[in-house]
Amino acid sequence: MADYASADVVLWGARVGRIIEEEGVGRRVFQYDPDFANRGLEISPLNLPTSDTGPRVFSELSRSPAFEGLPGVIADSLPDRFGTALIQAHFDKRLGGRKVTPVQKLLYVGDRAPGALE
Repeated sequence: MADYASADVVLWGARVGRIIEEEGVGRRVFQYDPDFANRGLEISPLNLPTSDTGPRVFSELSRSPAFEGLPGVIADSLPDRFGTALIQAHFDKRLGGRKVTPVQKLLYVGDRAPGALE
């Protein structure tokens, strides 16, 4: 059975949507919050338009180490290589060497990174 991790995506205090990660499969799914989608604010108009409110799977991005299976606007909030190494070292003590997933990194970073979605 696969484990799941999920994170709310927040921008300026407004819930944009939720990203869900199925760890055993490596699949990430994003869905806009209906209230945010109705506001008309586009965070990624070409790749993640708010008119597409259903769940979005980004299987083509799972092959890209830069995006780690996340849409670009969300992947931009991931730590860089050095930050990832620090987070991995921190979690090695807690997870017994298991690789930290992209959604776990986002949850760890939270709103502590400049310019990052919360």
